[in-house]
Amino acid sequence: MFKKTLPRFAAQICDPKRICTYIPSHLPFRRWEFILLEGESKDDMLKEKKIQELVSPWLKPEEYDIIRAAVYRFHSLMTKDFRKDNCFLIGDAAHQSPPFMGQGMMSGYRDSLNLSWKLISVLKNSFP
Repeated sequence: MFKKTLPRFAAQICDPKRICTYIPSHLPFRRWEFILLEGESKDDMLKEKKIQELVSPWLKPEEYDIIRAAVYRFHSLMTKDFRKDNCFLIGDAAHQSPPFMGQGMMSGYRDSLNLSWKLISVLKNSFP
């Protein structure tokens, strides 16, 4: 929980030293995601001193309370077959991607919109 006002928009920070993501949540909560660099361990990343170091560009330790810290391994997968007869795979069923800034779930929405207009066109015999 933070005791300081921070931006209300999400940001992907492409710092060459360490990529990170900042995500505001319902007030007063904020979330940071930091990439683990080569040689860093999960245990080291969960230490309070390390978290303070990572958050220090935005806040001083006395300006926030750490509610939760976790280490995740992001991965991606993609199916070889998106279609079998009249059955289609979309979203995470077809291609899992890391959930940065909500884009994992959004890919399913985009896929369904993209597929739906094409199916409607085929059913109406008007597909170009």
